[in-house]
Amino acid sequence: MRELVVEHNSFVWRSLRRLGVREADCADGCQRVWVVVARKLETIQSGKLESYLFSVLVRIASDMRRYNARRPDVDFDELEFEVAPDAEGALEKRRARALLDEILSEMSWKLRTVFVMFEIEGFSALEIAEALELRPGTVSSRLRLARRAFERGVERQRARLAPGVEQESPGAPCALRDS
Repeated sequence: MRELVVEHNSFVWRSLRRLGVREADCADGCQRVWVVVARKLETIQSGKLESYLFSVLVRIASDMRRYNARRPDVDFDELEFEVAPDAEGALEKRRARALLDEILSEMSWKLRTVFVMFEIEGFSALEIAEALELRPGTVSSRLRLARRAFERGVERQRARLAPGVEQESPGAPCALRDS
């Protein structure tokens, strides 16, 4: 179990964050995911660990988002800062993650989940269908709609940040995979 946590915890944390769990709550979410995995470890099919992990963390992220929506409190995420030798690079990375989180937050839960799994985490459409118990056609349709929503979100952000300036087309979301 320890090896699984060491090997996959950054994936779990990053995925929870991209699915809308507040940064301050990701450690709790990770712990909840690993408790479920520990209980079900013997039932996980060989070669299906990541899709199983994602199906568990989708449910936990959904629960955590619903709970936090009912509970008004202060989000301290913006008060955290990174100390790095390349402070400017760290700041740019943090801004890019914040922008991605903002664009993702505008998507519906169904579209966001498929988009994160495919574009950011690199799951295949069949793996997503299996993990979320959907038909492959449904996954493809949601992915197409999610990509459009992402493109619109990028365009809105560009217009907000630089009104009247023509920009290049958006880059591939998978460039943010390890962010």
